[in-house]
Amino acid sequence: RNTSLSDKVSELACERDRLSKFVEDKDCLLESKLSELKSMTSIVERKESLESQLSIITQERDGLFDKVASLEGKLDNVHSEKVLMNLSICSLSSGAEEARKEL
Repeated sequence: RNTSLSDKVSELACERDRLSKFVEDKDCLLESKLSELKSMTSIVERKESLESQLSIITQERDGLFDKVASLEGKLDNVHSEKVLMNLSICSLSSGAEEARKEL
């Protein structure tokens, strides 16, 4: 009976050691997974920050495109005015030339 009790105590001690090792392994695994999760959370936060910055940059770019289009329109207007002024100068020069001939 003592042997049986002694064997049982040894078995229970082995089982305790095995379970203790199992829990320790699971704890290490859990710590590793928690570290991975923190890393992923950091990556997700960085991604969200970059997406926000990209949205702001895109809006600024679109605003600059609008300004460029407006400036191109103004440049076209200035060019048209220049052409009209040149035509007026030519017309005035032609009229002055005719007036000179009549004198």
